[in-house]
Amino acid sequence: MNTIALVWGIPPELAYLVVLGVAFAQSAAMPVPGTTTLIAGVVLASQGEVALAPIVASALVGATIGGQVGYLAGRRGGRWAMTRDGRWHDRRSLWLGRGEAFWENHGTKTVVIARLFPVLRHVGGLLAGAHRMPLGLFTVANIAGAVVWAAWATTLALVVGEAAGGKVGTLGAIVLAVALASVVGGAVLRRVLRDSG
Repeated sequence: MNTIALVWGIPPELAYLVVLGVAFAQSAAMPVPGTTTLIAGVVLASQGEVALAPIVASALVGATIGGQVGYLAGRRGGRWAMTRDGRWHDRRSLWLGRGEAFWENHGTKTVVIARLFPVLRHVGGLLAGAHRMPLGLFTVANIAGAVVWAAWATTLALVVGEAAGGKVGTLGAIVLAVALASVVGGAVLRRVLRDSG
């Protein structure tokens, strides 16, 4: 079964653009299923319908550019939202001060590790920009995070697909890989929070 064609109604040849576009949108703070899309692309590649290297490269490029766009949006709009006058101004200012201290001390690892978690991967760039993480430092962390995310999701998809051996089908392999990704990501987040607290 061709999962990308089933879900989005497109031919396999457009899978590269779909993976790139959804990875971009996810990293630019839009609520889209980037990891699921990448895993679906990897499953298609394992079935010989598309090539694996361009699927992974599409995810990397989309995630990196999307992260940069999210950062710039946070730098402008997110910062404005936190500093503008109005309701809860004092509370927002307090949160901003605490957030800036956190991003100064833990920004690089946060950007990288945020890629492993569903909500954080959507808003990591936005938050880094709003809290004025230096652009150069963010760019390096953003690229590293995109590499970690793509390698992690690709490896999970391939390992789960191989372990399933065709017994659970394409959709089942995708669901298993996403579930395993969530469990591993949650364990890593708990450890990071414990170590940094």
